[in-house]
Amino acid sequence: MERPANRASLKIAFFTDTWHPSHNGVVTSTDTFRQELMDLGHQVHIFAPAAPGLPAEPGVTRVASVPFPAEPNCRVALPFPRSLLVKFTRSRFDIIHTQTPFGLGLWGAALARVTRRPLVHTYHTFFAEYAHYLKVGEDFGRAFVVQYSRLYCNRCRAIVVPSPEFIDVLRSYRINSRIEVIPTGLRVPTNLESRDEARRRLGIAPETRQLLFVGRLALEKSIDAVLDAVVAIRREHPTARLALVGDGPYRHELEEQVARLKLGDIVTFVGGLPHEEVWRWYAASDLFLFASLPETQGLVVAEALSAGLPVVAMRGPGVRDVVTPANGGILTEPNPVDFRQAIQQLLADDNERRELSRLGREAALQWSSRYQAERLVELYRRLLRRPGRRRILRRAMATVATIGGRYRRRMAASA
Repeated sequence: MERPANRASLKIAFFTDTWHPSHNGVVTSTDTFRQELMDLGHQVHIFAPAAPGLPAEPGVTRVASVPFPAEPNCRVALPFPRSLLVKFTRSRFDIIHTQTPFGLGLWGAALARVTRRPLVHTYHTFFAEYAHYLKVGEDFGRAFVVQYSRLYCNRCRAIVVPSPEFIDVLRSYRINSRIEVIPTGLRVPTNLESRDEARRRLGIAPETRQLLFVGRLALEKSIDAVLDAVVAIRREHPTARLALVGDGPYRHELEEQVARLKLGDIVTFVGGLPHEEVWRWYAASDLFLFASLPETQGLVVAEALSAGLPVVAMRGPGVRDVVTPANGGILTEPNPVDFRQAIQQLLADDNERRELSRLGREAALQWSSRYQAERLVELYRRLLRRPGRRRILRRAMATVATIGGRYRRRMAASA
């Protein structure tokens, strides 16, 4: 029997296959919601894969795991030990919210079924665009992703997506569960460093035109297009420099491309950083460059804008509603010529960059992480108030059986 939904505090279990010390959009989203939910007075517990050398972390249960063969930086959880299953059952969570549909996402779904808790899933990524990682052929990989997504998501009481573009895609997969658009909000530091202070700490010269990319170094991020743009603009802007903040499976190929293009003195591979240090790079830079097309939300783009860093991005589903001149950015057609020209235009116009910086800071209010967390809590409470579809069906069938029995008895009595 479900507990009343009007309790002041909810107990929420997040299941995710990626967590600190990894740096990616899923980790950022999960951690942002966790912090905001806890600030709102709710209890949040994380279930994440264990890895060698990781220290204990309050509110986080690490589950034994092994590296994923196709991506060694990712890990796959092993079956729950009995002691952990007992501990989970005794915790009596109100909501089980999975952040990934594989590994621990499967365990979360199974435990939701056993404990009869509402299962919520955040569909963070257009997985079909990442089918090449499965190494089974792109067509087969896409078909597998679609079918797997349908089977998993139709077991959920609600699916959370970060942008409206997901709705049509998931419906085309024949996913019938409730879908709610709740983007990851931003927790903008209240003590964001000034441009001069950030540059001093990072060792960036005042005259440098600092370009920035933040994100996973992966093929689908189209960082090649960013490097090609840097090659084209360095003649007009010899002080331009590019920092790539992040890490990933495509780093080696990008390093080879940088060497081949003779950009070694211009491009810096910063590597993965704690989130608070990424904000220093936002503060120190002149332009944020983003050419990734299969984005779901473009969270780093919103972060850059809110830090007052103008953005030049190629038009794609995850960023076209975020990057506008009114929000502090320039959206180009997805081709290298338009992308390069927009970068050159902004590098040459200090006044336009300052105006876009001001607009970006003003627009940041609409991306408040507190507001989005409150919307997520309201979804949780609605699910706790409403019985699931199967329970409704069982009740309806029981009612029909009762009415049918009464009708048969009356007919027998009147015969």
